[in-house]
Amino acid sequence: MRRSARWGMVTAGLLMAAPLPVRAADDKATREAEARFAEGLSRVKKQDYEAARLSFEQAYAVLHRPLILWNLALSAEKSGHPLDALAHFRQVSHEAASDTDRASAQKHVDALLAQLSRIDVQAPSGTSFVLDGTDVVATAPLADPLDVVVGHHVVVAKLAAGASKTSEVDAIAGHVAHVTFTADAPPPVAAVVSPALAASPTEAQPLAPLAPPPPDQPATSQPFWTPRTMTAVTLASGAVVATGFGVVFGLESQHNKSSASAFQQKDGQGGCSVVAPPNADCPTWNDAVNAQNRDANISNALYFTGGVLALGAVVSWFFWPKHGHAASSAWVMPEVGQGRAGVGAGGRF
Repeated sequence: MRRSARWGMVTAGLLMAAPLPVRAADDKATREAEARFAEGLSRVKKQDYEAARLSFEQAYAVLHRPLILWNLALSAEKSGHPLDALAHFRQVSHEAASDTDRASAQKHVDALLAQLSRIDVQAPSGTSFVLDGTDVVATAPLADPLDVVVGHHVVVAKLAAGASKTSEVDAIAGHVAHVTFTADAPPPVAAVVSPALAASPTEAQPLAPLAPPPPDQPATSQPFWTPRTMTAVTLASGAVVATGFGVVFGLESQHNKSSASAFQQKDGQGGCSVVAPPNADCPTWNDAVNAQNRDANISNALYFTGGVLALGAVVSWFFWPKHGHAASSAWVMPEVGQGRAGVGAGGRF
């Protein structure tokens, strides 16, 4: 890119070596602009691009010629003014007479856009903007995003209603940042009653008194301890107690089983034999075996009873007859007796 830019400078200098057309011999402003242009070319040869940019600016202010604008754009790009260079190259791409010049200018535009960033600002129509303390000569809606250098920027929107809003943006090279400003909702307008329409005190009709609100109905709270809850809690408590005792007898049965197993290992005959002389430990072994079987049976019966009682508690809680249905009700009750256990059910219709 540096070689093409330098070549463009040299080409522009060679083209301008020919005498520029003069509108009038005594046109002092034209001669001064030509002198500034020649001065700019001389400074380009010395690589003083900043001074050359100033000379080209002065020349272009009087003579709006594409060749001066091209050199102004190149010198701005070389002297570290990318935003000015971008604007000048865009102008060249729009105003150049040949496709070659337009294509060359567009290459510089694309290269500069890759180095710069853009801010797309959306705001209500008529909003003006201040970018980094400088007024932007445009109002919403903006035709194109704002071109900015890479870095931190502050955008202030001056809404048409008079309010101002601020947004901070961190611009990244080659990217477009988006900022949106919205107008605040207008305050509600109070209704104004015309004095001509307002009734005089003598003509005003008395307002009918408003009926007092109905008194709050007292909430009818039901007591917790009802036949339903008492039955369910009693059955649940019995289920817990029966299950607990079942665990106790189950553990005792396991203990007696361990004692009987230890005796078998000690005796070596697998228990007391009727043929061999009776062992002194046989009564102890028999008691352990009988206790094991008895505790196991009691534990199983208690487990079953606890399950039946728990089932009765669930049935009583969920299927207890509701109030007002006394004429048609059903009941479920557990039944536990000697040698039997179960659940009894009945109803009245």
